[in-house]
Amino acid sequence: MALSRFNIQSLYLQVFKIRPVKYSLQAYEPKVNSGNNTLALSGEMPAQSALESVLGTPIHLPMKLGDFDLPNEPIVTISMSKKIVETEMDGGGVFKEEYSLGDYDVSIKGILIDENNPEQLPERMIRQLRKVAETPGSVLVSNTLLSYFNIDRLAIYNISYPPYEGSLEMVPYEITAKSDKEFDLELKELRLIVT
Repeated sequence: MALSRFNIQSLYLQVFKIRPVKYSLQAYEPKVNSGNNTLALSGEMPAQSALESVLGTPIHLPMKLGDFDLPNEPIVTISMSKKIVETEMDGGGVFKEEYSLGDYDVSIKGILIDENNPEQLPERMIRQLRKVAETPGSVLVSNTLLSYFNIDRLAIYNISYPPYEGSLEMVPYEITAKSDKEFDLELKELRLIVT
């Protein structure tokens, strides 16, 4: 079995129902789609990355979770909810008061393939990812997209390995996590009065 057998786009579509889009590293111009009158924004695409995936395609947003570099540029979804208190008004309508911002929910979906042994189960990678997921407390994360949201630590809530029939050499994974921060707490002197 040759490494070229893997089509990462096809794998993401089959496993996660997500179709990753290939894009050019060339500048692009605004274009109007006559079918739905949408306008594509102009600008520069990201610069070529020195890192490459298992297929030799550039990795633009590499992710390191704990001490493990996730392979094949995982798909990251970030969401956040606010705590809003609603008070109904006598004359009708609802007064909305923002109470607090919640943590960011982060979903990471990817596929493990051992580029050194593409015909074998990626056992080493599975063990590394398991070790990171089982780390007590939150883990450090390094990713450009997450850094835009000031996320440098994740508390991993769940990890799953969805089945992919007919193949042992690639293992999909899904991680659900929340953003986390380290806090320095100062304990003041505790005085007990016994009577």
